[in-house]
Amino acid sequence: SRARGAGTIDVCIRGKSDSPVNSSHIDKVQQLLDENRELNVDILVKYATPVKAGFSIYMDVLDGYSFADVSQAVTKKVKKHIDSLEISQPALLCDLGDIIYHTTGVKNYSFRDAYCNDVYPTQEQYCEYNGIDIRQVS
Repeated sequence: SRARGAGTIDVCIRGKSDSPVNSSHIDKVQQLLDENRELNVDILVKYATPVKAGFSIYMDVLDGYSFADVSQAVTKKVKKHIDSLEISQPALLCDLGDIIYHTTGVKNYSFRDAYCNDVYPTQEQYCEYNGIDIRQVS
């Protein structure tokens, strides 16, 4: 509330990765809110802004597992998690670590370099999957 001063509310919306929001969605939500708003309230519907969330890890796999197969499974799970985050919900390394470690075939992993940090979007932003670079522990 009070995004642009007293009596104003900004509403940010986003779609899912397989069905992005377009201008007709914005218009429909704006119309619905305008029809149901309180008197003297100015509502503005707009797109939420993506914030790139990409990560780099070193990973070791259990004997009998293919590094390529386990990497693919980790990538799929991490992408699904990032895509499921709501507007302003952070992408936390502890959550990603739990997903990675509990993927079948992962023996151990570590996040690499300064590129790996928690991603904290604002209340008008959302995390957008920007890849995971997985390197094999040698």
